[in-house]
Amino acid sequence: MLEGLLSGGELAFIDDETLRRALVRFPSEVDQFLQAAHQDFQHFTEVLTPFLSRNSSLAQISNASYKYGRPSDGLGADPEGIVPAGQVVDNSALLRNQEFAGVVLRKLWIDSDVLYNVDDYADAMDELVRLISLELENTT
Repeated sequence: MLEGLLSGGELAFIDDETLRRALVRFPSEVDQFLQAAHQDFQHFTEVLTPFLSRNSSLAQISNASYKYGRPSDGLGADPEGIVPAGQVVDNSALLRNQEFAGVVLRKLWIDSDVLYNVDDYADAMDELVRLISLELENTT
């Protein structure tokens, strides 16, 4: 719908110039958010998961997350999702592995970027809704 407004030149029918600018800017804000999410997914599937597959017991790590859920609040715990892992593997060597430190640090950077973009995206959405509400109030 927004794409139709933008490509059809129908934004001229909106009186509020601030709203028009916000509507023009919005697709690029969505794109930034999607790029950050894609970068996070790509790092997870192409870097972090393969590294952990080569250097640890993914089943054991996965089972710990299923058993206990998210740290601090246990959200997502699902003991029924546990996969038989066989022998317990000592993953403590990962803490001394420089590559692991780099992989985790890069994940932290990406997550920080995603959170930054989520905040910007949410702020842009809130502002757009506010401007649209004002425009609708002025047209009725």
